[in-house]
Amino acid sequence: MTQPPREARLTFSETITNVSSEDLIGTVEGQACRGVERIRLAISTDGGEVASSMRAYEGLRSMTLERGVELVTENPSAVESMGNAIYLAGDRQLAYPDAKFFLHPITIITTRGRFDIVGLQEERRKRERSGDPPDLLHELDLGIVRLECEEKALRALFEQRTKLTGGEVRSLVQENRELDASEAQALGIVHEIIQPSAS
Repeated sequence: MTQPPREARLTFSETITNVSSEDLIGTVEGQACRGVERIRLAISTDGGEVASSMRAYEGLRSMTLERGVELVTENPSAVESMGNAIYLAGDRQLAYPDAKFFLHPITIITTRGRFDIVGLQEERRKRERSGDPPDLLHELDLGIVRLECEEKALRALFEQRTKLTGGEVRSLVQENRELDASEAQALGIVHEIIQPSAS
């Protein structure tokens, strides 16, 4: 019987949706079932859906822990938005010297448009002043609660997996920050900066 390779290399370069996150978890789990000891997952994504990203993070963390597989995540170019959640699922987080990480406020799309939490709160106040019916105000209230929950979950993930506090995460997100690999390493997002040939 042929021994499985010790390491598998995978790439994730899609927008994060329910389908792409489930595919990612399934692919990683398939490699773990083959008996590999380490999975190197290169991630280059523009982000995507919050819930799908958080499910991918939880799925990758629990599956690799249960199967005793080391998950090494790599940023070869750019991990944006909710792609950071998947990147932080790694037991070790690597980045190339020119890699970028982009953080921005979580947004929601309503019948009134796309809003971050500050914008949605302002829209709620504006609509209340203009006398909008209670059902429309309720839609905005639900959006505010959803954004608050999603932001809280994202802050908790960063607090658990990096050196950042919740307040520091909030500041970075509100500032629409792009971090280079060295800045991300100083914040504990990146564990090691590697050269492309060393990957």
